[in-house]
Amino acid sequence: MPPKKTAKPAAKATKAAVSKVVKAQGAIAKKAAAGKAAAPKSTGGSRGGTRSAGAAAAPKSPAKAPAKAPAKVPAKKAAAAAKAPAPSKSKSVAVAAGQAPNLVANTNIYVEGSTVWACDLAYVDRAQNSDKFYNMRILVDTAGTAFWCTQQWGRTGTSGQSNIDGPFPTADHGKAVLEDTFQRKTGNVWGAPFKQKSGKYNLIKKDFGAARTATVKWEYHLTNDPLGKPDGWYPYDGDVVTAGSAMSNMEEYWEQFQGNAWLDTRFVDSGQFTYKVDFNKMEQTNTRSNKTRPIRRA
Repeated sequence: MPPKKTAKPAAKATKAAVSKVVKAQGAIAKKAAAGKAAAPKSTGGSRGGTRSAGAAAAPKSPAKAPAKAPAKVPAKKAAAAAKAPAPSKSKSVAVAAGQAPNLVANTNIYVEGSTVWACDLAYVDRAQNSDKFYNMRILVDTAGTAFWCTQQWGRTGTSGQSNIDGPFPTADHGKAVLEDTFQRKTGNVWGAPFKQKSGKYNLIKKDFGAARTATVKWEYHLTNDPLGKPDGWYPYDGDVVTAGSAMSNMEEYWEQFQGNAWLDTRFVDSGQFTYKVDFNKMEQTNTRSNKTRPIRRA
């Protein structure tokens, strides 16, 4: 029996339907493409810039710039800074009122551990009525960032001469100067047990921060004054807390004697005369006239 002819038309119809669907989809795709090409350029935000012509027509939220990763070097520095201890101010000791002031204003004597970087030296030759001092300091400012090495020397009773090295960012330079000068003047190594050497300066034991009693007075007893002053006790010029005054100097020599028995006799230059001061006998003698007067600490 010959096949039915009605099947062919159905197949053709199906192919025709599929073809229409494909054409329709193609038309839709072309329209979408045309719409993208014809889409107006969108503005680039409040700054008035524009986006590229190929941007999609559909509105989108503005893209955020990707966050930058932290730079490696700063991160390492920050970590190191976090681990490192905060810088601390250098230790120091303030000079008590009445003692010779520091040669640099707004400074204190530098202290490192238990070491006070300062020394007072004296050379006393009783046979020659000679008495000299040599003082050295490493000074540090109140911020702890600048250092000086100072030296002051001369005849006891005078301000003498001075020298200032600095400022330096560390105490190292001042230490080298002080250590070298100390060895030349005393014959001893700084920090080692001290032994007095013949013909050299001797080290004075001293508390640089010890406070003074402001009411202390030094007086001398006057008799048969050639200028006609009545006999009696007269105060030295100044007071014990005014550095450089005669009374302050006497208190300084007395304090030195308390911790250094070898300083029981001093030869003090007053500018016009030299006085031999004997703390054991509590008297002073004019080395030119040999006039001796009693003294007292009241």
